Order: sequence, then structure tokens, then C-alpha cells
Amino acid sequence: MSENETANEITISISEPLRISGARNFLLIDPEDRSIGTWSNVGFGVPRSVFNGRAIMMRLPEPYVPEMIEEYILGNLETFDDIFSTYQGAEWDGNNHVGRWENPESLAELEHEIEEDLLELPTYWDAADWLSGDYSGVIRNAISADSIDDAVNAEMDFAAGNAYLEESEVKATIRLWLAECLGDDQYEDDHAQIKKLLES
Repeated sequence: MSENETANEITISISEPLRISGARNFLLIDPEDRSIGTWSNVGFGVPRSVFNGRAIMMRLPEPYVPEMIEEYILGNLETFDDIFSTYQGAEWDGNNHVGRWENPESLAELEHEIEEDLLELPTYWDAADWLSGDYSGVIRNAISADSIDDAVNAEMDFAAGNAYLEESEVKATIRLWLAECLGDDQYEDDHAQIKKLLES
């Protein structure tokens, strides 16, 4: 993942998500330094810049894939630049420096649209959790494949655009499930093919 990448004078710094119980991850858009980054916490706090309206925070899918977030940003730089251009600076309200934005209603709509887009992006999945959604289909496809690698590639292609899987985890899961099939009479006619696959 690239850190501090600059695109059209917008600094992008996307970190790995915080993946612990109760964690929440956000996209943090700061017009004062024209930066887009990530911010995570456990609980309901927000950065002071967001609290005082000098930055915008949007919820990210859990657990997000940094590469997918960065790809989305790079594909929508004009939209983010529009957000920066609506920022009118900060003014002292007697207690804090509070951000001022042009057309806050339109800005809110734009924020909502971006957040909806972000929540549609593929997220990290445990391979076994994802594949178990079609356990019998995965087994049958693997048995009919020429090799376990072919079966893995097919599952990776199927998941693309919906889930981000680690290829090594997919392979380990398929091998484990095929090995378990050797003790299942339901797959007795396939035992020879399964053994061939496991030896490959």
C-alpha cells in the first residue's frame, strides 16, 4: 500500500484497517492540507478537526481493503477535489476554529453518495467463511478441475468484485475439504480423482 501518494496535489495515505473487536474505520478528508487518509478507533470519538467541521469523516466497510479504497479515490479525484473546493476556511467562534463550507446541503449529498460507494467495495473475507456459502459447489468444482490451482483460480475469479480473499487461504481450505471428502461415502466415486488432486 502506498503511503503519502500525491495525485493532483491531493495527498493519499491509506493504512491497514484496525481489525479488533469494536473497531470502526473511517475515511478522513482534510481540505486544509488537501489530504485523504484513514482514521480508526474503538468507540464513538472523532478527531477534533471533524468535531469542529474542518474535516469530513466517512465510514468504511469492515474490514476494508486498502488497495480498493485507494483505487476508488484515484478513480474519483475530481469528486474529492470538488469537496476541497467547497471548503471556505475556518473562523474563530469564541471557543474553536470552526470550518465553513459552501453549499452544505449539496456537500452532505455528495458525502452520502461517496459513503454508499465505499460500502459497496469488496472487503477482506476469511476464505473458509466465504467458500462455505457454497460448500457443495466448491467441492464439486474442485473435483472436476484439472488441478487444485485451477480450482483456486476459479474461486478467486468468482469472488472478484465481491470479496477480497488470500489465495493461500483459498488453496488451504480447498485442500482440507477435499481431504475430508475421502472419509465421506457421498464422494466415494470421486476418491481416485480427489487423491490425484491432493497429490498434485
